[in-house]
Amino acid sequence: MITFVGWKWHGNGYRETYTAQHVNIWAAGIKRHYRGPHRIVCVTDDAKDVECETFPLWKDCGGLTNPSGKHLPSCFRRLKIFSPLTTAEMGIDDGAKVASIDLDVVFPRDLVPIFDREEDFVGWKGEGTYNPVVYNGSMFMFRAGRMAKLWDDFRPESSPQAAVKARYFGSDQGWLSYKLNGSVPGWGTRDGVFSYSRDVRTTRQGKLPQMARIVSFNGKMKPWHMKAVDKDPWIKDHWRR
Repeated sequence: MITFVGWKWHGNGYRETYTAQHVNIWAAGIKRHYRGPHRIVCVTDDAKDVECETFPLWKDCGGLTNPSGKHLPSCFRRLKIFSPLTTAEMGIDDGAKVASIDLDVVFPRDLVPIFDREEDFVGWKGEGTYNPVVYNGSMFMFRAGRMAKLWDDFRPESSPQAAVKARYFGSDQGWLSYKLNGSVPGWGTRDGVFSYSRDVRTTRQGKLPQMARIVSFNGKMKPWHMKAVDKDPWIKDHWRR
């Protein structure tokens, strides 16, 4: 059994507002393309109109800003998912797989090969500007109870700055990259995980790669933006109920 976790909360000042519709389309994509036993849970501060299972968002780290810029999204609160107490409260067995995936993605093909892995942690892995390995917080998978250090060692007053000092940027992904230091395996384009802005729009002029299983819109452009759909009509074939 794997639990897919999505996140929706109201963030003051961020350029994008995430809605129940975004959650419902995200969940529908997982249901279409993951055939094994699974749960889908949205951790949220507003469950209205969300059609999948929900879990109340905790307040921990809610006031922390992104050290890379206050205008950027701050997702430090997601780190609490690594606490064994949190996963237990969510009804997730110790050692069971948990996959956190952002809402701004499309799922063009079968997801089973992505998540049919046995490691304690797998992240979306790439090369950083200043460090050879970074992990993107848009998607990661771990086994409940086995990565508790990612939460237990986090100190709101000092950990974000420690990551930035080591030139790992972002909020939760900066801390994950700093703490893991390239020591765990990761997905990339050869696994079918693509960035829309970097790997599809820029490198392939918007053409969807045949092997794409997950395309993350980890930038200003989102799959629900008509500007993106007008440029690349394949988006509406995959970002749908």
